[in-house]
Amino acid sequence: MLRYILLILLITFNLNSFSQLNDFDKNSCDSTFEISKFGNIDYKLIFKQVFKYGDKDLLVIPHSMICKNNKSMILFGEHLNIEKVLNLDYDTCFVTKFEREKHGCDHIGFVTPPDTTGIKDWNVSIRFLGEHCNDTDYNFVRIKKNDSDYIDFSCLHNIQVYEMDLNNDSHLEIYLISYIWCASEINIFRIDLKEY
Repeated sequence: MLRYILLILLITFNLNSFSQLNDFDKNSCDSTFEISKFGNIDYKLIFKQVFKYGDKDLLVIPHSMICKNNKSMILFGEHLNIEKVLNLDYDTCFVTKFEREKHGCDHIGFVTPPDTTGIKDWNVSIRFLGEHCNDTDYNFVRIKKNDSDYIDFSCLHNIQVYEMDLNNDSHLEIYLISYIWCASEINIFRIDLKEY
């Protein structure tokens, strides 16, 4: 009988703890995100955009698309009748003029839900934490190379994830885009294993 009572108390405690954790996850996100890395993961914030009125290089997310080809990925959009490209490189991004004939690839909009089916060398899990606003969510993201090498991002906004080898070392790295749709805010992270 005592075992039965202890078992019920233990189950009740675990369910309450789990419920509190879920409530914490959904309500604890504000304007910041947190990153926790484990093992030999290397990451870098390679691009950050905040809305600045009159910025000639600003990519307006509702007017932008994502184009991924076998060499790089570009984000491009039309703003004030100037077409521009955000070229992605291993450690940085840079804006150039968009020349349509140079960028032959499929284009998808930012509204597309994150698709991790094309990820081969990494394991990516995304968990919805709550809404930031009508068109932007909060998400928990775990990017894992193996059981001991992974990185967790909490309270990221909308997510797009891509796997590419932009430094030509024959190993695929992850490019994680987090964005706020209406404010055209973008953070792009590169995730890789540390080199020795």
